[in-house]
Amino acid sequence: MFSTKAVAEDVAIGLADPEGNMMNKRKIQPPILIYSDEVVCENESDPSSRLVEKGSFKNQIYCCSPLGTSVESMNKTLFSTVPGV
Repeated sequence: MFSTKAVAEDVAIGLADPEGNMMNKRKIQPPILIYSDEVVCENESDPSSRLVEKGSFKNQIYCCSPLGTSVESMNKTLFSTVPGV
């Protein structure tokens, strides 16, 4: 969530009243390619559909997260040192 001033589009769809007032908006973060092979559109014929992870699930990397390792900040070199990846 972040705060921003309402624009005409926000007023038109009923999210704010009036234009220029502060409002909270939600930013949708697309999936980060960490735990699987690739990120693709859910509906391949619609490029505006939501993004989903596709391919094999890398459970070795997933297991690093509960152990306190920040996998989101790892680079390719660090990923290659995780056994089984």
